[in-house]
Amino acid sequence: MNSTALLPNSLTANDIHAFTNIKLRTVYDLMNTNPENGGIPVFRIGRSLYSDKEEFITWWALAKERGRKNYSA
Repeated sequence: MNSTALLPNSLTANDIHAFTNIKLRTVYDLMNTNPENGGIPVFRIGRSLYSDKEEFITWWALAKERGRKNYSA
């Protein structure tokens, strides 16, 4: 899955894993990390974690930009 248009409005860890190819365990770790500390913004329904599509896309763009800056330094 490479197109953001194909993503559902509420993303599960599996959706994020499929889109980014980040290991599923890492996705769960990021979903359980405060967004102020670099984590993926999420909301909880019961015991399940979801990320809003638009918030995730913004987070993904910022994460890629931070990675580029750190890598090229």
